[in-house]
Amino acid sequence: MFRIGNPDTYWHTSYTNGLPGFPHSIAVDMGTRMKFTGFIYTPRMDKDKGLISQYTFSVSDDGRNWREVKKGQFSYHYIRKDPAVQRIDFGRPVEARYFKLDARSPVRGGEQSATVAELNIITQ
Repeated sequence: MFRIGNPDTYWHTSYTNGLPGFPHSIAVDMGTRMKFTGFIYTPRMDKDKGLISQYTFSVSDDGRNWREVKKGQFSYHYIRKDPAVQRIDFGRPVEARYFKLDARSPVRGGEQSATVAELNIITQ
């Protein structure tokens, strides 16, 4: 079960019955338009399965039409012992109602699923 505010729980993509493979996406409706300057991705903490390597972060006003804000690769230091929380700054503020994290590739080659323990925005 995934619980917001608890990094010991996590969201994950399907990993059985015909693995869908990368890319994977998780989108969030914040309920209202907000201004923010970055995001924080907290990976799964109990195992190194599903860790995201390359990502794209996009925003939308309607949940259908997305505009890319940032893409890159997360940096990990001791993945098996302590997956690092990833703080990504955009360099400029954006304003939107929806945001989406696209997991473009896994840290471990051959893996088909992605996980997220926490996904938060950084507000001004």
